[in-house]
Amino acid sequence: MARKSDIDAPKSMMPMVSRPMVSIKDSEIVAALRECKGLTYLASLQLGCSHSDLDNRVKGNDFLSSVCKGERGLIIDKAEAKLVEAMESGAKWAIELILKTLGKERGYVERQEVHNLAKVQLHIVEEIVDGGTAPIPVEARIISSQDGQTPSSPK
Repeated sequence: MARKSDIDAPKSMMPMVSRPMVSIKDSEIVAALRECKGLTYLASLQLGCSHSDLDNRVKGNDFLSSVCKGERGLIIDKAEAKLVEAMESGAKWAIELILKTLGKERGYVERQEVHNLAKVQLHIVEEIVDGGTAPIPVEARIISSQDGQTPSSPK
């Protein structure tokens, strides 16, 4: 992984000139990504290049992108394994988190999601008035297509 002194160094202490990406081999990038667990900012520090250059190189190369994604996937798997361990040991927070995320399809949610399946049509009736007559108000009604009734307005 990147040296602790590199990670903790303030931005002003980082070198102004970075190593050009053309001088960095894919094998070096793979090693840095694996050592830094797919964390590209840390890998760029280790390689001595700018993060944006490394990020562009990784995104433009399917193999490097898959290495980065794979390393990040391992981190998530390890975190989920620890979450399952905590749940199995009876940790209430872990049980709640699993139910709120993985159990969402079974109704374990903090907020209710409401889906309106009825189709609504808006009919606007407008009349054009001559200059010599009083204006006629414009009328708009929302009619539900399911039952043809005008919904009641909120009170």
